[in-house]
Amino acid sequence: MKRQKRPFIIFSLFCCILLLKTDALLAEKIKDIQRGMSRDAFLKIYPKSSARTYRTDKKEEWLTYDYSGKENVHVVTFYFEDNQLKDWKFNDRKEVVKEYLGEYCSQGFIQHSPKIYAAIKNAFYGLPWDVFLSVTSRARPTLFTEYHYSGMGRFANSSEVYSFQDDAPSFMDGMTIIKLSTELELSDSVDAIEGIVLHEIAHRYLEHAKNKTELCRREKEANHLVKEWGFEKEFEEAKKKFGDPNDPLKEYCK
Repeated sequence: MKRQKRPFIIFSLFCCILLLKTDALLAEKIKDIQRGMSRDAFLKIYPKSSARTYRTDKKEEWLTYDYSGKENVHVVTFYFEDNQLKDWKFNDRKEVVKEYLGEYCSQGFIQHSPKIYAAIKNAFYGLPWDVFLSVTSRARPTLFTEYHYSGMGRFANSSEVYSFQDDAPSFMDGMTIIKLSTELELSDSVDAIEGIVLHEIAHRYLEHAKNKTELCRREKEANHLVKEWGFEKEFEEAKKKFGDPNDPLKEYCK
């Protein structure tokens, strides 16, 4: 019995040592940053103007920055409460998405279109890191806004983009606006809506508008890329729910 326990003890000790080394490495890479430090002291090291995304909720605040100090770590998110640094986390995709959409997604989707908002979030959760970072760049962000299929809004509506004095710079290289119909909210499939969102993100990532890519080629390339990213289920669901068998483009692009 004693001999059987030794490998487990050795393995446990090895794991503890490994974890300690990992924590020490991460702490070393973020030098001069300590839990409990004031927000003002932190911002002298990490200015808000260089943040990737951020959000506040009463006395809580989250600030995310690009990070290159460790392999496979892309971003670091710092969490503050009462103007004190409480903790930080690496590659917290869900938090980064929440911060990003708080700035660059229509409040109409966030407040009134839960399926569309869920589809946008799910698309961002599943994108490869390099793609996600590219299409959510502050220098050229991807915005999500709605157009209405009923009421006076189907004739004309407006969206507004505004900034505050302490906001980090944005739109230096332009922007991509993805316009989603509010009719999508009537669908019973979030996956199908996600397939639509991913198709539009693929256009942005492939720079179809910027490169003035020929129409049929851009549609085929976007569809292929969505499946290459691993979203074949969402693609097929979107095709089933929203595809039009009488679409003249289908015949034209054969």
